[in-house]
Amino acid sequence: MSRRRLPSTPVLSPFASGGGIVRIMNKRMLAASLWLFAGWYLGAAVAVYLGLPDQVAPLPGIVIAVLIALDPTKRLWAPVDQVRDRKT
Repeated sequence: MSRRRLPSTPVLSPFASGGGIVRIMNKRMLAASLWLFAGWYLGAAVAVYLGLPDQVAPLPGIVIAVLIALDPTKRLWAPVDQVRDRKT
């Protein structure tokens, strides 16, 4: 019986290119979480100042974090293909 060898790094793995994609995603998630807390703090300060209910405080942070994480206009985070081109 011959044993099938599995490739050590699958082709579709994010680790195939030396962890570039994973590093970018980690940076994006860290930035989104930091913006979440900064926006939440700003929202809490504005809510206290204007006398708004406490439930309004996290809304600016959530909106900013979603925009940072998803980046719909692709202005903050370079597409993955451009990152690969820079490494070669």
